Amino acid sequence: MFIILLLISIISIIIFGLNIDTNMNEIFLKVSWKHLLGTDNLGRDILSSIIYGLWFSIFISTIIIALSSFIGIIIGIIIGYFEGFLETIFLRIGDVLLAFPGLLLILLLLSVFGNGLLIMVFAITFLSWVGYARIIRGEVLKYKNTDFVIAAKAYNAPFPRIIFTHIFPHLFPVLLVQIPIHMSNVILIESSLSFLGLGTDPQIPTLGQLVFNGQAYLFQNPRLIIFPGLVLFWLILAINFIGEGLRLNRKNS
Repeated sequence: MFIILLLISIISIIIFGLNIDTNMNEIFLKVSWKHLLGTDNLGRDILSSIIYGLWFSIFISTIIIALSSFIGIIIGIIIGYFEGFLETIFLRIGDVLLAFPGLLLILLLLSVFGNGLLIMVFAITFLSWVGYARIIRGEVLKYKNTDFVIAAKAYNAPFPRIIFTHIFPHLFPVLLVQIPIHMSNVILIESSLSFLGLGTDPQIPTLGQLVFNGQAYLFQNPRLIIFPGLVLFWLILAINFIGEGLRLNRKNS
């Protein structure tokens, strides 16, 4: 499902191009070869806007996952390996962050620091590292007292070698399962913020923003809301299926 969605977008770009410029002289144009899905209330090509929003969602979610997983992995390894007072501090910080509904806390951060792409990435990353840190901590606690790690310590192996050579390869399958699940959540949060007008620049078409703009013209021009909504639904469903498949595969193995 995910590959089909990407292939359709790439083929559409090759055949029809990608143009998201506003043109007030081409508002609400009907379906034609030039505009396969017509144009919106700003004169933008609907197909181009949807494709741009699709790739934008994938790009932003990838950046957020890379940042949050990196922070979570580092913190999880440190508190899981050394435990003690540092572990208690980060666990309590994580408990505080998880005590609040994620979207509400992100809205609070956006209201304090303002809107914008960088602020949105910071706000989502600020909440997302906790899940990775807890998972990695649990896995490190599980493996740090195994025979192969104890043997490495007996040979005076340095800490980086113990972590990255002996422990981290066992953490990778867990991360592989967590990433698709987190990616679908990030895309949904980003779309929700764009729908509320608190995400990126309004000039940048995102799937959530397209759905928000299209709701005012639901009966006049339903294409504005139906197609972006279907693409968003398809994308999240496909990524969830990937995560579920990886989870079942890891469980069976």
